[in-house]
Amino acid sequence: MKRACIVFAMLLLAHASSLQAHDESSGWSFNLFTLEGLTLSDTVTFDAEIAERNGLDLPAYFRIRIPRDPRIERRIIPNPSGGALVGIVFSRGEDQTGTDADLLELVQITGARVPMQPEHDGQELSRVQAAGLLARDIVLPRMIADKEGAELIDVSQFSVGEMQAAQVLATHLEPEIGPVLLRIVILPHPEQADGLMVVAKINLGLVPVEDNEMLTSTLSGRIISSWEYQ
Repeated sequence: MKRACIVFAMLLLAHASSLQAHDESSGWSFNLFTLEGLTLSDTVTFDAEIAERNGLDLPAYFRIRIPRDPRIERRIIPNPSGGALVGIVFSRGEDQTGTDADLLELVQITGARVPMQPEHDGQELSRVQAAGLLARDIVLPRMIADKEGAELIDVSQFSVGEMQAAQVLATHLEPEIGPVLLRIVILPHPEQADGLMVVAKINLGLVPVEDNEMLTSTLSGRIISSWEYQ
C-alpha cells in the first residue's frame, strides 16, 4: 500500500486548487475527518431472515458494522436500482445544498464469484490474486465507463480479520460532485466460490482521503474493516 499512499498524496495535490475554489464559492465547511466522536455504529447481520424479508438473493450471509452519527444522514437500501444487493448512502446532515454534492460516501454490496482452487497449495493467495484481476479487468471498466478523468491508482491485497481481500482504487469525476475515489473490494468467501464485493464511492471534496490510514477511517472503510462472513 505504500505506492497507493504516494499516489493519494499526488492525487490530492492535483485536485487541491479545484477543491479550494469549489469550497470558497459554495461556502461549504463540512469535512468528515474534522468530526469528533464519530465512533457509534450499528451491527447488522444479513442472514436468511433479512434476506427473505427484503427479497435479497444473497450468495453468502455476512455481518457488518454501519457507522451512525446525528450529523450524518444514513440510508440502508435493500435491492437498490442498478443491480446491487444492498446500498448504503451517507450524506451530510449539515450545510446541505440539496444536490448530489451532499453525498459523502456511497456503498454498494453485490455478489462476486471467485472459484475455489483446491489444486493449489496456496489456495487463499491464488484466489485473492484472481479476485484482484476480476476487480481490475472486469468490474473497474464497467464502473468507469464514460466517466470523465478516470484513472487507476492501485491494485493490492489487504487483511480483513483473518481473510485476505483484493482491492482496486481509482478516481474519476462526477457531475455536481467533482473528484471521487472509487474503491472496489472483493472478499473471497473462505468456504465457497460465491462471495461478495463492496464498491464504495467517496466524495473527495468532503472526505479528503490522503493515505491508507484515512481510507480505513472513512465510513465505507469502517464497514469493510468490520466484515464477517456468517
